[in-house]
Amino acid sequence: MRERHKWIPWSLSSAGVILVLALGFKFGPLERLEWQGVDALQRRQSEYEPPCSDLRFVVLDQTSLDAGEANWGFSWPWPREAYARVLDFLQRGGARCVLLDFTFTEPSGFGPGDDELLVAAVKNNGRVFLPLVGKAQGAQKAAAEFFQARPDLLLPLSADPTGSQAPLQGLSLPRAALFQVAAGLGNVAFQADPDGICRRIRPIWNVAGHGIPNFGLAPLLAHAAAQPGLLSEGQTLTIGGQTLPLDVDGQMLLRFPGIWSAYPKNHLSDIVAAEAALQEGRVPEINPEIFRDKVVVIGSTAESLLDLRKTPLSSETPGFFIMASVWAAAAHGLVYDDRGRVQIFWLMLVLMASLGSWFGGWRLGFGLAATLACGLLGTALGIWFFWVHHVLVFLLTPLMALGLGFGLRMGWSYRQAQKQKQFIQGAFSQILSPAILEKLIQEPGRLTTGGEQTELTVYFSDLAGFTQFSEKLPPKELVRILNLYLTEMIATIVDEGEGYVDKFIGDAVMAFWGAPVPESAHAYRACLAALRNQHKLKKLQPELTRLGLNQELKMRIGLHTGPAVVGMMGSQRKLNYTIIGDTVNLASRLEGVNKFYDTSILISQETHAALGGRLVTREIDLIRVKGKQAPTRIYELLAEPGELTGVQREHYAHYQAGMELYWKKEFAKARTCFARACKADPTDYPAQLYMKRCENYRNRPPGPHWDGVTVLKSK
Repeated sequence: MRERHKWIPWSLSSAGVILVLALGFKFGPLERLEWQGVDALQRRQSEYEPPCSDLRFVVLDQTSLDAGEANWGFSWPWPREAYARVLDFLQRGGARCVLLDFTFTEPSGFGPGDDELLVAAVKNNGRVFLPLVGKAQGAQKAAAEFFQARPDLLLPLSADPTGSQAPLQGLSLPRAALFQVAAGLGNVAFQADPDGICRRIRPIWNVAGHGIPNFGLAPLLAHAAAQPGLLSEGQTLTIGGQTLPLDVDGQMLLRFPGIWSAYPKNHLSDIVAAEAALQEGRVPEINPEIFRDKVVVIGSTAESLLDLRKTPLSSETPGFFIMASVWAAAAHGLVYDDRGRVQIFWLMLVLMASLGSWFGGWRLGFGLAATLACGLLGTALGIWFFWVHHVLVFLLTPLMALGLGFGLRMGWSYRQAQKQKQFIQGAFSQILSPAILEKLIQEPGRLTTGGEQTELTVYFSDLAGFTQFSEKLPPKELVRILNLYLTEMIATIVDEGEGYVDKFIGDAVMAFWGAPVPESAHAYRACLAALRNQHKLKKLQPELTRLGLNQELKMRIGLHTGPAVVGMMGSQRKLNYTIIGDTVNLASRLEGVNKFYDTSILISQETHAALGGRLVTREIDLIRVKGKQAPTRIYELLAEPGELTGVQREHYAHYQAGMELYWKKEFAKARTCFARACKADPTDYPAQLYMKRCENYRNRPPGPHWDGVTVLKSK
């Protein structure tokens, strides 16, 4: 039976997969897995991304700490004079700007003079940016002092101050003397994702109604209050001609400009030594020109100073490298577009679940190939969008939806196939050959309940006089005889001929070829089965006699080839695979016509044409059966090639010659041929019949409109 309403299992499996994965994404680990997949893509891309040529780093690492202690006796924290020397050296080299990622919130332990040296260096450089830390609670007084002292560094907020900018209350600031002379300040606070990884930053912070930039954006947003239109509302931020996409929470997804290890770095201790050499009139080991027009970021990578963060690139990424990445993103447009991620995710989830469920309804090989191709295409498109267009796409959950949809639908289809297999085996194992049964199991859709028209050859057989002699036999003997007869006949039809037994009506058998599995040679197989059943019945006579049958059984068979409607038919309680149509009726009529010609097997002209001369036949008549207007030429099926004896071949030759002359209206010559046929086989009734017809037509010739049709007025 064909799978009805395929949209039902498709929609149910799709909806089930979508629901399970949506719950897993919302409450389970799937979102975390998606971000881990994005992290892997970003790591891979960053490995191929060339370092940003505008950036240069000066690091306070363990090497610097060791050198400071060995050369100058510096213990941590270092005197601020060391940072002043570094700033002076960078000013000599013509650095574009300096991001000094140290907070300096407390007075120097080396006295006020040490603080004054750093303040003077920051002021003289004029391009030094310092960090501050936004506070959700407290530090309001410090914030108010900053707002009053440096209104030039405050950014305009959007109309909704609680929208894209998260509100803070206070600020942890560098010493007042420092922030008053700094070129700008920015917030270095991080907001890690739930798994502890820093993937995004907030470009603008709302601190008590004032806009404070991220530390990495501070050089680009300095004095932005005097530049109306620099900031745009909604999910974008425009800086220096670059439009940066923001998510619904006003954050920007980080895109790292290469990997940390690929960037040129200088030890902070080496820069201190180089400046000291210049001040002493010596040639430094480092040429200050390497910093010309560079954005120099100074920060700590020493583990003891705890400025290492988890990022998609590494579990130990320097915090100042993250800020440098923010600057590169804004300056060069190195960003990922995260705005459509949610919509694309749900669209991909629904699409992949639907496609997977659809493919699961296909044959296993085609479905699996289509699923793999779809998965590869989806993966390639997702990676292409990420690498080329820098659009963030979640891939893992949609790919899981594709696979789960395919598996669920395939499992359902397998279960239905098993049920169909059990049904087919139960319904047809006794009436179909194993080969045909196996083909039917492989293609259960051929058992349609709606019915379909196809060309078949229909077989009807009946035992002559069965009703009369059955009344003379005891029931048990009758049943044994009938069972033996039907068993042998069905074995020929099913096992040898690979036909389908439709039904038994007492001793009558109805069968057909050409369905449920198509067979191009259905007419030949049906005729061959008819001949062999006649032979088998003759061999069966001694056994039937032993069972109590005291007369010879004679079987009449009719076959017709033509279109018929085939399918599962019946009531809701009981269905049978059967056929209906005129083809069935004519085959039944031909079985009965045998008694008028004393023949054993009659076939229609359509069956005769389909045989193509592969079996020995002879024309019997052109008849019009009761209830039909169009005449039908009928033939007797005689034997397989080579089975006729010499006498039979002689008889056959005379008969065929007589029929040819008969239809030419050469009745005298035809009668001679039929007479010779009768001499060869005196028991042949058709030859006797045509000999008499020729005699009559010779004496009373037919008119010009004679068509030779014999009208049968009874069945």
